[in-house]
Amino acid sequence: MSTKDCVQKHRAKLMAEQCGRLEVFIGLDVIESMRELAKRKNVATWEVVEDALKAAIATGPHGKW
Repeated sequence: MSTKDCVQKHRAKLMAEQCGRLEVFIGLDVIESMRELAKRKNVATWEVVEDALKAAIATGPHGKW
């Protein structure tokens, strides 16, 4: 299976699990901090990012999560 096929298969699996892809550009210092936090918590970096986004949404002006 080619790399392209593997990526497409993985993305299809994630979509079936109600996950989406979000591409953003953020500061390298923020990325490094997220990676360090993920290491300390022994979780994937995407989990730290997702938790941070959920917290921001919950405390934002609309506060519905």
